[in-house]
Amino acid sequence: MSKKKSEELPNFYALSKLVPLWADNELETQVARTFVCEDIIGMDIENWREIDASEHLKQFLDYTEEAIDTYIESVGRCDDDTLYHMNNMKASCLSTIKVILTYVKAHEIIRS
Repeated sequence: MSKKKSEELPNFYALSKLVPLWADNELETQVARTFVCEDIIGMDIENWREIDASEHLKQFLDYTEEAIDTYIESVGRCDDDTLYHMNNMKASCLSTIKVILTYVKAHEIIRS
């Protein structure tokens, strides 16, 4: 078996273990599945497992910021009050993710 084929099997096996997690097929589950699959395939399961969850979760800051910025741009021209509230929503979402990151990091520190 070639090196490429032998690397694919553990990735496939790891992803197949997650099938029950994806069963509800909700939008959030689909997005999570996309991130997990892309990360595992992109960096290989062994490398992916070695990285702390808090490091993996940092990508959601960028994802959320881009998504909200795209939404704000799609709204087009709006009054200052609406823009103010949309930017507050963005700040709240990003702040929530930072809280989650800090919480997960604290768990990792205590766990190790």
